[in-house]
Amino acid sequence: MKVIFRNALFTALLIAASCGKDTVENSIDKLDQEKEQAQKEKVEAQEKVEQTPLDANTVSANVLIEGGTKNDGMPPTPNEAIAVDLSETSKSAFLGEGFNISLNSEAEIVGAYIQFKTSDGTRADGYYDVNINENDISGKKVSKAKKKSLFSNTFKTEADRTIDVSFNTEIEPGTFCYEICVYDATGNISAPTEVCITVENWGGSSEAIGEWTLVKEEIYEEDGSFRTALPEEESCDQVDSISCDNGNTLQTAGNCITINQENLTIYADGTYIYEYDDDYKYLITADSKANCEAVFSENSLNLISKGKWATRTEDNSLVFIEFEYSEGDELEVYEEGYTDRLFDDGALLDGNSLIGSMDKYKIFLEK
Repeated sequence: MKVIFRNALFTALLIAASCGKDTVENSIDKLDQEKEQAQKEKVEAQEKVEQTPLDANTVSANVLIEGGTKNDGMPPTPNEAIAVDLSETSKSAFLGEGFNISLNSEAEIVGAYIQFKTSDGTRADGYYDVNINENDISGKKVSKAKKKSLFSNTFKTEADRTIDVSFNTEIEPGTFCYEICVYDATGNISAPTEVCITVENWGGSSEAIGEWTLVKEEIYEEDGSFRTALPEEESCDQVDSISCDNGNTLQTAGNCITINQENLTIYADGTYIYEYDDDYKYLITADSKANCEAVFSENSLNLISKGKWATRTEDNSLVFIEFEYSEGDELEVYEEGYTDRLFDDGALLDGNSLIGSMDKYKIFLEK
């Protein structure tokens, strides 16, 4: 009888333990489901806000267009003697950043007329006359010569000319349109073209949230080929021949990189932190010729980029807008409307992989 009772008690304890385990696991699953549902509802709410029409006069009063003069009334009537292609122009804009207008034209365009509109066609009271040369975005962004080209101060585009339109903090998520004509030095004006924009909210895809670590980097050479750089391994560019002062020939690479750390942490509140620590070697050509052996200068780059991220509506890519960065003891905080981009043209999210493309680099990160 005691044996039967002991076995029954043991069985009961096993059942209780199993039920307890199931209860805990069910609770965890329920919390995960609730968290996922809350994030989904948040994204849906953000998307709804992004579809809110913005008042044309509000947009017109709160854009920052370098080289642009705001005039009353309507733009001059076009003679349509020249043409412009805006197919490369983005349909997304970002809070505190703005957007770019990419222009392709066979004409020597020098300026543009821009008038903002609501999505129902209501026009702003005035328009901007923009001197394209004065708007040159390469001159207005913060200069970071020591920064790796991973951080780009222009938006990658094949356009002939680009107009940078920045926002102040009064412009909120929503939609608006603008109508643009370009003109040349002799007064020829293109037909107006309408482009509609979505001002993206911060944050978005729940799959992006988490800590991402670099697994490899593809560095493109001048001949179109690329080499792969792996963390904690030195990677050098193509080997070239150098004629030494003593008449011999030296075979050596020109530049090398060792990736110590590259981590990107993406937060649910729409912010990110990117930490970057690499070592570099640059060939000193004159000294290498004199000694007929490779002589390098060595330095390191350690920086932290902070800003906000958004999921771009037009192609579902992730865009990272840098609002500040620190390099050693140096801290740079951008002025309103003068933010920078972490990647040239966004990053593609594919499950546990995140791929960012730049002019000469492509980086691959994984969770």
